[in-house]
Amino acid sequence: MEFLTLNTKLTSSLLMSIEVTLIQTDVFPTLEQTLDNIEKLIKDTQSDLYILPEVFSTGFGEHLEKLAHSNGGQNVIDWLICQCKQKHCGFAAGILVEENRKYYNQLVLVDENGIIAKYNKTHLYRLGGEGLLEAGHEKIIVNFRGFRMLLTICYDTRFPMFVRYNYDYDIIINPINYNYRVINVADKFAACRAIENGCWVFCPNRIGKDGLNLTYKGHSFVYNHLGVKIAEAKESNEILTVRCNLKEITDYRAKIHLGDDFDGIKMNIPYNTITL
Repeated sequence: MEFLTLNTKLTSSLLMSIEVTLIQTDVFPTLEQTLDNIEKLIKDTQSDLYILPEVFSTGFGEHLEKLAHSNGGQNVIDWLICQCKQKHCGFAAGILVEENRKYYNQLVLVDENGIIAKYNKTHLYRLGGEGLLEAGHEKIIVNFRGFRMLLTICYDTRFPMFVRYNYDYDIIINPINYNYRVINVADKFAACRAIENGCWVFCPNRIGKDGLNLTYKGHSFVYNHLGVKIAEAKESNEILTVRCNLKEITDYRAKIHLGDDFDGIKMNIPYNTITL
């Protein structure tokens, strides 16, 4: 497993805070309808970063290989970049893609200049039909507008060692697909990871019914570095916007000496850091 750190060029405005919008939406019969609905939701908004749920454009179903976007989901990525150009923002979105005859549950982060990073889900949820997908082998941290963001997808937050803070990130981006029967599980995972790592955790969820006949009722949420849920969506087609202050995170970590007392346990995995 390879650990990568990617950095984007910092902007000059509001480097100490960032406004993030979670988009909670259904998957419509066609991709065009799904994208049109998202455009309407964010039409009159202006955030630094928008985050969509896991596999937001397809949802899950019995045959994921038939749902996956071909050519690495380039058509969806192009649409995301177009939105970024219009709003001068970033977009993080979970998509199901096919690349070189392999299938991935992927989180892509883009801005108006193009693709910043792609993260392939490391911990696949086999009970959810992800057995045929390729697991990722990278831990990706992106510096976006002054905030170091750890990219994860849904089930990844169940594994504390994978997301363990090593003085290297401030925010966990975690698009999810948790149906209404188990959304409380996602909530507890996020709360624990926020407390353990002194970070913010952003979890956009979907609504509606998927191809596995599972019902989703939203409740997208955000936890802050104290493990306090500071925002939660309802059960409708909606957005959830919060502002995160970097100084509050760094001051808190310094005050409690976060990380200084961690047990010296390390995964036997090499770190490979890339700076762009």
